[in-house]
Amino acid sequence: MNTDTIHTFVDLGLSVKWATTNVGAASETEGGAYYGWGTLEPQNNQNTCFYYNGMLDHGHLPMSQDVARQCWGGEWRIPTEAEWQELLNEENCLWTWDEEKRGYTVQSKKPGYTDRSIFLPAAGMLSYGGTYNAGNYGYYWTSDFYDQYRARFVLFEKSFKLVGDHARVYGDAIRPVCE
Repeated sequence: MNTDTIHTFVDLGLSVKWATTNVGAASETEGGAYYGWGTLEPQNNQNTCFYYNGMLDHGHLPMSQDVARQCWGGEWRIPTEAEWQELLNEENCLWTWDEEKRGYTVQSKKPGYTDRSIFLPAAGMLSYGGTYNAGNYGYYWTSDFYDQYRARFVLFEKSFKLVGDHARVYGDAIRPVCE
């Protein structure tokens, strides 16, 4: 485990290093704040959520609208869909559901990194003015655009994990990565 001056990351032997907490969380088991895709302020009510509708950088959010970069600074950013897919790949990592903590421990399977892991809480999402499915489902944004109203995200619960797309106005968790 390593740190920049404030935030901690784990090198799982993948293409990026993964933060040990979500944006807005004080510990690994806290869900943190909810953000609409491309928003820089935590969302308190989905119905009033602004979402980014400007120019994209090759289908990804520009760093000026990346909440991980803007809140944490340095090289932190929202992971791409490909980086999430790398983490989800069963050849790279073992995902173990923790019933007590309500989320997944993600342990590296890469040689030389098998003693390293991160925890991803099932933070739920903010939808229609309230928190939805906290403790059962994890909703995490990628930096990937889908269409005018939707963006790519990762969804998991104890029996499945997938990458899909949903409305950019929903409030999802952000798990930063760095180079």
